[in-house]
Amino acid sequence: MGCSIASFRTARPRRCGWGLALGVPHGFLLRVAPGWAWLGVLAVAACGVLAPAHAQTSTGQPPSDAERTNPGHAPGEPGRVALEDLPPIVQVAARSENLRSRVRVVPTVVLVPDASTYVFAVGSWRFPHAFPVLIDDGSPGARADIARFVRAFQPERLVRWTGETPPLPDEPEALASFIDSAVATVWGLEGDEATSKHLLARWRELNFAPAGVVVANAEDEAWAAALPLAALRGQAIFWHPMRRDFGGAFDDRSAWQVDDLLRRFLDARTLAWEGIGTGVDTITLCANTPPRVRLADRSFVAMTDLLGRTPPEGHAFGEARDARAPSERWAYASQIHGSASQAAYRAMCGLFLVPERAWVYDGYPDEAPWNEFSGARAAETLRGAGLRTDLDRRPDTGARAWGARASGGLEAQLVLVNSHGMPDAFDLGTGTARAGDVPTLRTPAAVHFVHSWSMGRPGDRETIGPRWLENGAFAYVGSVQEPYLTAFVPTPLVARRLAARVPWAIAVRLDQGPVWRVATIGDALWCVGPPAEREAIELRMPGLVDVEDELREQLGSRDLAGACATLVLLGREGDAVRLYERTVRQDEIPYDAGELASIVIDAVFRTGDPSLFVEAFRALPADAAQAPSRRDMLWERVGDTLANADEATINLMVANVRDTRLVPDAQAVVGRLRSLYGPPASVGFLRSLLDRTNDGRTRERLEAMLEREELHASATQRTPQRTPSPRRR
Repeated sequence: MGCSIASFRTARPRRCGWGLALGVPHGFLLRVAPGWAWLGVLAVAACGVLAPAHAQTSTGQPPSDAERTNPGHAPGEPGRVALEDLPPIVQVAARSENLRSRVRVVPTVVLVPDASTYVFAVGSWRFPHAFPVLIDDGSPGARADIARFVRAFQPERLVRWTGETPPLPDEPEALASFIDSAVATVWGLEGDEATSKHLLARWRELNFAPAGVVVANAEDEAWAAALPLAALRGQAIFWHPMRRDFGGAFDDRSAWQVDDLLRRFLDARTLAWEGIGTGVDTITLCANTPPRVRLADRSFVAMTDLLGRTPPEGHAFGEARDARAPSERWAYASQIHGSASQAAYRAMCGLFLVPERAWVYDGYPDEAPWNEFSGARAAETLRGAGLRTDLDRRPDTGARAWGARASGGLEAQLVLVNSHGMPDAFDLGTGTARAGDVPTLRTPAAVHFVHSWSMGRPGDRETIGPRWLENGAFAYVGSVQEPYLTAFVPTPLVARRLAARVPWAIAVRLDQGPVWRVATIGDALWCVGPPAEREAIELRMPGLVDVEDELREQLGSRDLAGACATLVLLGREGDAVRLYERTVRQDEIPYDAGELASIVIDAVFRTGDPSLFVEAFRALPADAAQAPSRRDMLWERVGDTLANADEATINLMVANVRDTRLVPDAQAVVGRLRSLYGPPASVGFLRSLLDRTNDGRTRERLEAMLEREELHASATQRTPQRTPSPRRR
């Protein structure tokens, strides 16, 4: 399967018994050593992790939580905890952590140009050694994601694989087999034995039971997430053709069929799935399938809450079930979607990143039932788990507090927000924010957003959930329709579960009850915990080029655009901005102003001053400047500085008023426009905006602004213009 890891800088690890290294057989005892001390604590505090503070709800309302609350007892010898004595979700955490703790991370990030090279790069892993692989397809989004990942991962080397690889098979079945072969190769199988069938046999030999399964579609480029998650987490891939329409919705029969077919797949491979804690307990859906399911009454539920439900007695295979009837889970599901580069990014974040910093924003009052979601208690838990945690809560909430955290790019890698609102708006406790106020992320983040509709329009970037994902979130929790407050796991309990290393898909999900409306995005088995041990290994794969060497060559040849692009990839945004500023201030070395601005605009947004950002924005090619994300950056960076802006800046802002933000953009610019050009200019400006919208509420607010400006114009016409008095000599 292509090239493999070679030439250790340190001694090669000794082989050990695989059963000891990976197996979690029945009765396996976990010794409470430093690396496993959390299990002992968890066994004692299981009630705190498992008991949600929810009132009972009737059928058709949000599901209740019926988790086991009895903590496990340490049998026999002190300091030992029997796996089967732990509550089920803690057993999943233990099994997942048992495998994760054995991974050895090579501190090198490998960039590849396309999906073909990506498969060969990931296929060159040899468990337990692995390194991040990201796809640089040349798009601004891919470059931004790579830079975010590099800033968080802090690799010793960033390399680019320029070697040639054969094209991927065209036929879906052949491609699926090829990817299965790559997964098997990671586990040491070669040649004709590198198949999914032989891999399952190898796992049985090792007494290793997969904790999860991956679902993918070979005709959907989000399979780029399935490959590494299957390889490093030890999961089989269920290949199934599914609808590709992330903004759409399944019909309920089609959705239930996926669950039926998945269980048939597991049965055929003798992979246990019934019950939680011993077999396949999580599902990661790696596909651009709809995250919503439309029921017969036209309401929506979340696909990731529907998957993994035990069928009722007498269920006919392939038929729809009653989503309103309470049903037990056999697994917890999550979803990764996007292009190949986006799906790879989200998977690599789940595999290689753990948070060091968190942000808790609590817009709820300190009264029942809202205080069950106390941000203060959640923040206290996260700090106790070693995360540097910022907390915003009433009365110190609102646009100013939100903006202060978000300005220039958010630093937190775990974000917990308590709010309410509509798909495109969320309450800040005091005041309201829109999707455009969702911050861009300096580093990848997992986001838990308690809110009624944040994933209600999953294909619309002008809504909250999609904007978080566009801005760099690799995992997200939000509702596809009004779920009621009790549909969410209370924020303090989410924090306790994450601190206890309960996997993402389980930590954020109630356990029993009817299918409901909270959707989960991200690697189902991602967890908060210490980073995996790093091992300095030199990668010797033909065609590897060190990106630092590329930078030296670019600077030596005066390739300023290439050097800026490389600095951004290396996470050296400050250096990229300084080089950009020096470049535009000189006229000795020729450069393409539009190309250079396109490369550094994100970095200037995060680290440069507003005037430099305006200069870079003006230099953008027309199509780049019209991109919604660029306009959002312009308003976020410059919108608060317009009170004394010059004519050129005001003209720029007037030309870039956003259709989705007509009222706030107009409010920001109209006063300065009037003072520079007089009331006729502000009146004409507002009239032009009225021609751009048919929304009743928007028109009402613009008309009120127009009426005030017309009063200004009338007053100006009645009052003689004052002229400056001659200066006394």
